[in-house]
Amino acid sequence: MNIGELMNDESFIARMNFTIGRVYSLKQDYDTAIYFHEKHLNLARQLDDSIGQCRAYFILSQLYEKINQNDKATKYDSLYKALAREVWIDFLCVLLTIYLIKIDEPREDTMSTRSGPRNNLLKVCLWNEQQKKRFWEFCFSLEFTYWFD
Repeated sequence: MNIGELMNDESFIARMNFTIGRVYSLKQDYDTAIYFHEKHLNLARQLDDSIGQCRAYFILSQLYEKINQNDKATKYDSLYKALAREVWIDFLCVLLTIYLIKIDEPREDTMSTRSGPRNNLLKVCLWNEQQKKRFWEFCFSLEFTYWFD
């Protein structure tokens, strides 16, 4: 961790706390794991890292459950579920925006554009099953390594 401190890289320090916490979890030293995951959570909050906070809430809920502190486990589980819902809504909005821009690009066969992003966004509500399927296929064709690493 000295490298991150020397670089003053709080994101690096947060990731190291998460990793160290995972190691202690694997060693079944849950109290020490909680200590490092709470440090990770505090840094994730300072950095406005929603995904980091989600990870910390989820792991902390599991760890507190393992040591039979069910009130804390329930608290962190509730925080995880609430924030995860927000993160996924934001994530899906980004994907939808990318998809709408992609289908608005000029088509090679006709070199014409469609009706524009605003009109397409309104049409999303009226998509048929095939259009919904194409959107989800597009979503799954992207690489999500950042979200799930």
